[in-house]
Amino acid sequence: MISRRTNETAALARQRMGGHAGELETSINLYLQPDLVRMDRAVTDYGGREGEPSPGYRPGLFSRDPRDPAYSETGLFGDPTLADPQQGRRALEIMTTQWLAALRAFMRAPLRADAEERGR
Repeated sequence: MISRRTNETAALARQRMGGHAGELETSINLYLQPDLVRMDRAVTDYGGREGEPSPGYRPGLFSRDPRDPAYSETGLFGDPTLADPQQGRRALEIMTTQWLAALRAFMRAPLRADAEERGR
């Protein structure tokens, strides 16, 4: 859910690292849909996700196979116990500003056909 990590969004987080279902994603969900978040089930999981790559295989962040070095019993990475709805509101504000800036830049970018015509 979290788009590209920025200094602003990183400054919001207290977890030492994380991502999927971690502090910020859980905070956003607490802000948007608090009735669906089960904080009583929140656990911290920084897990060992360092599996060794081998020819034709590079372990991903998560696996459902307990024999895989990237296995995750929880399916999360980080510390959702630190989540807070106001932190989620602020993360969404930052992300919305980033998305709008990206869309504005996209709108200003010349279409490929326009650029080719100018090159003639």
